[in-house]
Amino acid sequence: MIPPGTAADVSLAPLRVDHLRQEQGFTCGPVALLMAMRAFRPEIPLPDALAIWRESTLVASKATSAEGLALAAARRGFHARVLRERIGPPFAERIRGQGGEMPVLDAFFDDTLERARRAGVLIERRAPAAADVLTAVEGRTPCLMLTDAHRFDPEESHIPHWVLALRREGDQIVFHDPQLPAGPTLRPAKALDDLLGFQDDSALVVVAPTQRF
Repeated sequence: MIPPGTAADVSLAPLRVDHLRQEQGFTCGPVALLMAMRAFRPEIPLPDALAIWRESTLVASKATSAEGLALAAARRGFHARVLRERIGPPFAERIRGQGGEMPVLDAFFDDTLERARRAGVLIERRAPAAADVLTAVEGRTPCLMLTDAHRFDPEESHIPHWVLALRREGDQIVFHDPQLPAGPTLRPAKALDDLLGFQDDSALVVVAPTQRF
């Protein structure tokens, strides 16, 4: 019998995972990552969401970074790839406007980035595009996508938000949105470019159980 998680264990069946809702307003990234990992390893415990948040938070803000989420995935035995054009902490102007301590933000982000690189996280400094999301989900590698919460739920404010792109079904992309009580959520593949990113920052975190990129 081939152990789960090995390259030979990968099938052509579409990836599926139970929807999880975030219990705190700041854990969308950790919950999205938890769903991505549980698509391959369902035994990962649900309480891990707060542990992931502690590992990936920006400290000066409750938000989580792509680099921190990728590091959390790597620490749990997954391969992670970050696509993000901007250098430096995300949401810096927003955090500054909320009175965040910028030296703390910069120092902690730099440390997270270095730890992610040492853990083997692949970091590409370029803006992600719709084609990157399609390539990931069609290759059975779910990806965390930074977006504006308002684009997925018009009742939400314009705030940075992480969702999970899981698979493609025809001309639709199947998402799990942690802020919603149930899922999945479908969006047209042709709308991906409009869904990607928050203000002037965009990021993807692609997660796989074996090296695929």
